[in-house]
Amino acid sequence: MASVASRTDHTAIVERVVEAYNSCDFETYASFLTEDVYFCHHNRSPEYRGRAEVIAMLQEEASTMFSDRTLQSAKRIVQVDDLVFREQWWTGTAKADLPGVSLAKGDTISLELCSVYVFSGPRIAEYHEYG
Repeated sequence: MASVASRTDHTAIVERVVEAYNSCDFETYASFLTEDVYFCHHNRSPEYRGRAEVIAMLQEEASTMFSDRTLQSAKRIVQVDDLVFREQWWTGTAKADLPGVSLAKGDTISLELCSVYVFSGPRIAEYHEYG
């Protein structure tokens, strides 16, 4: 069993991932993911498998759906072994009408989320979002 002192600080990695997300630095974001990463937003049903598919989805979201999407500062962030739980608000402004979520261009949205990151070594192997 690894000592607490030698345990990887996955919370610091998650905060770097959030910074990359907010600044649309997709190259840095990708560097924190395993090749076969699994992403699922449980309340909205999309699932993505693999680094390339996840990054393509994030790029599409930033370029066509939400001009200023942001994961806000963590309300709470907890690491348990290779899991990190991060509670935060996600905010964004619709770049176009989004009828599937009842948003018109220019509407803002705020979602309170709990994100669960599952690590494999120093990289994220799974990302689950609830909210």
